[in-house]
Amino acid sequence: MKQSIDLLLEDYDEAIRSFTQILDFKLLQNIHKPEQNERWVTVSPQN
Repeated sequence: MKQSIDLLLEDYDEAIRSFTQILDFKLLQNIHKPEQNERWVTVSPQN
C-alpha cells in the first residue's frame, strides 16, 4: 500500500537535497508554477 504526506516548506531546494542525498530518495517531479507562486515536488523511497 502506497502512502503519502504533504509538507509545506520554505526552501524546496534544500528539502530536495536532503531527501535525495541524505535519505537516498528519488526525485519523481519538481514542478514550479511562478505565476501561481506554487511548487510541487514529489519524492519516493528507492524501493
